[in-house]
Amino acid sequence: MAEALGSFEGAFATTLLVRQRARGIELTSDGIAVLASARDLLRQSERLSAVLGPEAGQASGVVRVGAVQALAPSVLPLLLVVMQREFPAVEVRYTIADQHELVDALREGRLDAVLAFDIDVSHELPSYTLDRTQATVVVHDGHPLALREVVELRELSDEPMVLLDIDTARTHTLELMGRAGVRPRIAHRAIDVELCRAMVGQGLGYSILMSDSDPQLTWDGNRVRHLRIAPESPVIDIKLVWRDADPNTAVSLLLRVADEVRRGVEAAP
Repeated sequence: MAEALGSFEGAFATTLLVRQRARGIELTSDGIAVLASARDLLRQSERLSAVLGPEAGQASGVVRVGAVQALAPSVLPLLLVVMQREFPAVEVRYTIADQHELVDALREGRLDAVLAFDIDVSHELPSYTLDRTQATVVVHDGHPLALREVVELRELSDEPMVLLDIDTARTHTLELMGRAGVRPRIAHRAIDVELCRAMVGQGLGYSILMSDSDPQLTWDGNRVRHLRIAPESPVIDIKLVWRDADPNTAVSLLLRVADEVRRGVEAAP
């Protein structure tokens, strides 16, 4: 590796790396530029592999997909199953993270596509809508509001809240509360949907989640209820987002199965 790097630097009369005694190895400005080009070459190599495949006409290669934590359980397994059936020689590598981290990775070319809510995602990025959802209020089964179908957010102004504290959910929840003129009393924060639901099920507070199709039972056996919000909360698209207007081969393969994934998501109870 060192010999190859030295040969490259010598051939182009440049320096790609500098070694700092206390800080290790750092890229120079030329090194950063070459790294970006190298990533482009790697993506092109993967596209060529996907086109040629190990056998004539068989797609292969790697597809790198990111998913926000709140969406991963409902969309990602179905995507993996369909891809495995339709393109068995294609490896799907997935990453679960906050949405802004995934979109940054998409823009930098570290991901091919992202499963995301249409919240704070630039509309300059091409996308395909897989489903739509709305925020609902979640309360435990013994809550005075549990027998209701609809609730106004102002009715919860004095209640403790369990906030789903991941970026898109947090942003949307606080925007909804702000529009209703309510300042939430945040008693607990959770970075996992099921933990959030379990805390609600234990009576630690209400929450606002982006689905009304979650099971009534929490993991620890308690029951919760999803209530519609009045006035009606905005409809949010669930999207497959990619970077370039002309999708690469990896994204093209995802789009070829997107209709089936969409139908599967819509059919989920």
